[in-house]
Amino acid sequence: MKTGRKLLGLLLAAVMFVSMFAALMPDASVSAAEELGTPKIKLKKINSGTGVKITISKTKGAAGYFICITNTDNAYSKYIQSDGKYERLVGHLEKDGTKKRTYTIKGLPKGKYTFKVMAYDSNEEYTNYSAEKTIKIKATKAKDTKEKSYDFSKVKVGEVVEFGSYEQDANMNNGKEAIEWIVLSKDKNQMLLISKYALDTLPYNKEFKGITWENCTLREWLNKSFYKTAFTDKERKMIKNTKLTNADNTVFGTPGGNDTKDNVFLLSYDDIKNTEYGFSSEYRENDIARRCAPTAYAVAQGAYTDHMYMTKDGENTCLWWLRSPGDGAFDAAAVVGYGGDAGGVGNYVIDNGSGVRPAIYVSLK
Repeated sequence: MKTGRKLLGLLLAAVMFVSMFAALMPDASVSAAEELGTPKIKLKKINSGTGVKITISKTKGAAGYFICITNTDNAYSKYIQSDGKYERLVGHLEKDGTKKRTYTIKGLPKGKYTFKVMAYDSNEEYTNYSAEKTIKIKATKAKDTKEKSYDFSKVKVGEVVEFGSYEQDANMNNGKEAIEWIVLSKDKNQMLLISKYALDTLPYNKEFKGITWENCTLREWLNKSFYKTAFTDKERKMIKNTKLTNADNTVFGTPGGNDTKDNVFLLSYDDIKNTEYGFSSEYRENDIARRCAPTAYAVAQGAYTDHMYMTKDGENTCLWWLRSPGDGAFDAAAVVGYGGDAGGVGNYVIDNGSGVRPAIYVSLK
């Protein structure tokens, strides 16, 4: 018995010694992070001032880099939230970050951009960002020879047409891609289009509060930044400024606000149960015609995706905003769900994972 107690005492003493010794040893992950160098960057304008080449110096212990935009004053202002701390990944370089590396971005809209680079090692330990670098990008002038000509005379409702362009494949080095639109309605004067894919993801409103379509930041973004970025001067002349009715939420009675006049807008609850547009008359139904897939770029910006439901083309679906209000008690705006249903509650207005499907009226005269 005494021998057992003695052995137990020796064991406890050994455990205490090991614990004290471990506490005195430096943390391996901390050491790794401290040994990883902080990258330095240089920015150079390319393509007559419409793009940027980012050169990253050799960085001790780096396996790769993340390149982010942390500030801008143009169409990419969605990268910055009200607290100024929101950052978006625009590039990723890996394989031997200890060598000098370069990354190029072409065709950026006019404005000032602040880029920062973060290095990481093989253990996925990260450095702090390098000192920020800011560069001013010139406006990209569209040449008349590259302006597209459109003939929609033979287009039918339900078909897909191309009009305008926007970043979609998440590769900013190859320029913007043509936007595909579904024709929801058409007469001799105009046709109503909605983007086939969710082109981006932004909050309905940057501030968490009850707000209507008239005053939300998503409406402002669509009619300013997106409108200027996605369409040429010739295309903008074809887009009709349209008066929209903003009805109350039929489930909770949340006010829809004043009528508005918009060049670019979102569909409403009433629109998504309009059978003439090809939708089910019941908005709570899982309607495949209302299902939508996000572009690769929208996914890169944080769009939620679901693997349970598929579009008719076999693509994973996402949530997408409507302009109608949600439940006012939750400061929400309406959304279409992954399966193509639309409950009355909606999502918080500050949600940044719901896709944006712009809608426009195009003049046929």
